[in-house]
Formats: sequence, structure tokens, C-alpha cells
Amino acid sequence: MLKIKVNEVVKENNYPLEVEHSSLDGVPGFTGDMLITLPDVAEELIEKKVPYKVVAVRNVVDKKEIKGKLEEAFAELEGE
Repeated sequence: MLKIKVNEVVKENNYPLEVEHSSLDGVPGFTGDMLITLPDVAEELIEKKVPYKVVAVRNVVDKKEIKGKLEEAFAELEGE
């Protein structure tokens, strides 16, 4: 469900993202810049110090929340 809603937000706002779905097992082979997931998984990934921007979305059907989180992440990535 999260992938579907993120895709909708990306398309509606013309964000420069390619959205893929994966399990945690796929993280080591990930080649992107940003991981979008639920808060508990995000905490785990941050603790493991993954080399990606980790975005935590609480309500997977709330496109307003997703848009806000993506905008924050883009701003942080641009500032690095």
C-alpha cells in the first residue's frame, strides 16, 4: 500500500523518484538515495547507520503526510 501511495504522490508532484518495493533483505543491494518505510523499520535502519536518507511514514494512505515527508527529505538531501 505504501508503494502505491508514494507512487501517486510522486506522479502528482512530478518528483524525481523511481519507486521500488523490497523487503529488508533487499536493503544491502539498494543503490538509491532514499528509503521510505514505516517508523519502526526506519528506526532499525537508522540504528544500523544505512547510507541512505530514511523517511518514516506513519499513515500509509495519507498522501499529504507522504508529500510533506518527501519534501523534507529532498530539502535535507539538497543541503548535504
